[in-house]
Amino acid sequence: MKNNKGYTLVEMIIVIAIMGILAGLSFATFAIVDEARCSAAVNTLNNQMSNCLIQTKAISAVDKPMCLVIKKRSTDNVYVIMKGTLDGSNVNGVDDTADEKCEAILPRQITKITYTPTVATQKHTATTDEQIILQFVKSDGTVCYGAGQYDLYTEMSGTERIYASIYVDPISGKHYIK
Repeated sequence: MKNNKGYTLVEMIIVIAIMGILAGLSFATFAIVDEARCSAAVNTLNNQMSNCLIQTKAISAVDKPMCLVIKKRSTDNVYVIMKGTLDGSNVNGVDDTADEKCEAILPRQITKITYTPTVATQKHTATTDEQIILQFVKSDGTVCYGAGQYDLYTEMSGTERIYASIYVDPISGKHYIK
């Protein structure tokens, strides 16, 4: 019987090559999952804008129209989407501490959302870098506050880049992903 003292060099190279291939496949899988989460976040924000417009026209009170609030939560740095009403410069009914009160929670892959108004009057006084307000007019669906461009950023390889943009038209209230 032959005395076996260990693995041969060829066997070790084959095992290392297989491990390298499997590691490469797992990195590709993570990239695909991140891409899907970013895409879902853009669609979620776009759908919440549509829902806000529909609900404003259908059920909100004329004197207190509904608004959509996009806010970066300080506890975990994720963006949440909530609905509330505007009372002057205050937003009522918005609580970002309880997940069940949020309309949607965007995944961590969205690292920043910036808002650029079409004109200065489209920016509500409560809109900050951490909170963006979108409000439609009940009668015709035009945009009272929040018309303009929403840029959603993601981080890839340590570099922040715009993943997608949503443009909200001030006259019609229509919005689309660019």
